[in-house]
Amino acid sequence: ISVEIAGNGEAAMAWVDDRNGNLDIYGQRMLADHENNTITTLWSTVEEGGTAICDEAGDQNYAKITYASGCCGSEGVTAATWQDNRDGNFDVYMQYLWLNGEPYFQNYPQGLPLTNLSSSQTKPRVKADNSGAYVVWYSDQNNNADIYAQKIVASQDNPIAWSDNGLSICSADDVQTGARLSVDNQGGVYFAWQDDRNGGDEADVYIQHIGAENVATMPENGLIISDAALIQKSPVVRNDGNGSAFVIWE
Repeated sequence: ISVEIAGNGEAAMAWVDDRNGNLDIYGQRMLADHENNTITTLWSTVEEGGTAICDEAGDQNYAKITYASGCCGSEGVTAATWQDNRDGNFDVYMQYLWLNGEPYFQNYPQGLPLTNLSSSQTKPRVKADNSGAYVVWYSDQNNNADIYAQKIVASQDNPIAWSDNGLSICSADDVQTGARLSVDNQGGVYFAWQDDRNGGDEADVYIQHIGAENVATMPENGLIISDAALIQKSPVVRNDGNGSAFVIWE
């Protein structure tokens, strides 16, 4: 389950659902009445059990959502992403959802494909700002786990802002995992991840920043944050409100 604020004092959530005999993505929008200790569901009744964000053939899972406050109008939208094997391997899809739960992309009611490769792209995460949504994922296209990302703007005709099948955030040797992201509130985004390029028993933490001009501002394949002995893992990145970022890790 993924749950986030959704504007107007409301919240939205998405989850993986097997009611149709395969794994689909369902969601719900909710408004809490704190005086009466009740919650009103807005996209469907409780008995209906949410609305389908994607119920395409195959399995859809690893759903994540976020709030895009000014992306598609003053009230904002919910941005959802998931991994999807409708074509036989996992690709990454996303959707903007209006306040009523209807899909934004008219030509892609079952989700906008962000990748279309023969390898697998998995475990997407999403954050958003007024300029659009950012999705990061792992890709096996180079025969090891690398970090790729995409920016999606509110356009019916040209929603993909970066390279087809994603912008390479890190394609260094060995495995990169644990990717997290945070918008910088200035039209750009930070990515942080765990990196095994120096050996799996010496995992380090790296960061990359893509600015508002859609260009990396740090070295190719990332800036090392920690190369201490042994393993540094599970980084989390958050903006500081002034265009910079904090990174913490284990």
